Amino acid sequence: MRSRTLFLLFLLVLFSGPLIVGSSGSVWTAVAWYASLLTVTLTIMKLERLGPLFVYRKGIVLRSLLYLLLLYGLLAVTSLVFPQESSAVQKLSLDPAMIVLLVILAPLAEEVAFRGYTQAIAKRRLGTNGAIIVTSLLFSFFHPFSVFPQIFVTSLLLGTIKEVHGSLVPCIIVHCLNNVVALAVSL
Repeated sequence: MRSRTLFLLFLLVLFSGPLIVGSSGSVWTAVAWYASLLTVTLTIMKLERLGPLFVYRKGIVLRSLLYLLLLYGLLAVTSLVFPQESSAVQKLSLDPAMIVLLVILAPLAEEVAFRGYTQAIAKRRLGTNGAIIVTSLLFSFFHPFSVFPQIFVTSLLLGTIKEVHGSLVPCIIVHCLNNVVALAVSL
């Protein structure tokens, strides 16, 4: 019963984000929501004894860089099959809060929420592959639909990395670096 209640709390926080952030349009609202998502998810995971999340192993940074290269190869193929509209790349300002949000807070909160919690819960019922697919679908719905195929492929790779390493560390590194590149391209 407690697990179900905690999961419903997680879903409430997760699904409130697009509504709250979308209606506000403020970067500080987005920062507050991502911080709330991260805090609630970590608390639930501690109560549910899910983890460890942040296992650091020697060579993980180098492996993460190689995964980033693999990701860009996969995205190149995906973009050939599902071409992206040129309007899908948004122009962003260099607001320091936006940079911190996109490069650090959002990747950390999203990895903990999706690969850390959602994938772990889904794995109990669906097995590893099913959990990666369901988590990737859910993750993709929280991003602009115009980049759905690219986000889905990215999420499939991140979910696989999480299962291979048993840690969110390489997922967070790849996600942060990918957002750095996306931010640089959008300027």
